[in-house]
Amino acid sequence: MIAQVPNLDTILEHHEIPPKFWAEIRDFVEEGTPPGGEMATCFRYMPNYKAALKDILTELSKGLEHKFPPPDYQSPVPYESLLAEDIEPEDTVPVISAGAPSAAR
Repeated sequence: MIAQVPNLDTILEHHEIPPKFWAEIRDFVEEGTPPGGEMATCFRYMPNYKAALKDILTELSKGLEHKFPPPDYQSPVPYESLLAEDIEPEDTVPVISAGAPSAAR
């Protein structure tokens, strides 16, 4: 189980989602099973499904204290120092891709 929304049925009922879709939505929310084509279309285009998904996501986010830094946040390390030009060649690790042909071939 990935997540649990105790009042999921209440949310779905409130947004008038037909009960025949509840099991698929529960699998999507609680098990992480991707929604089928029809359900994905409903989430994308139908206002009541969008609103239900928004309420579900809000419910899942409750209790999470993490916030992205505010716009005026100042990094203790200047971003410029993280640029690749500042990295010495001896500090790098060569990356070999198995999928790309070698230039030596």
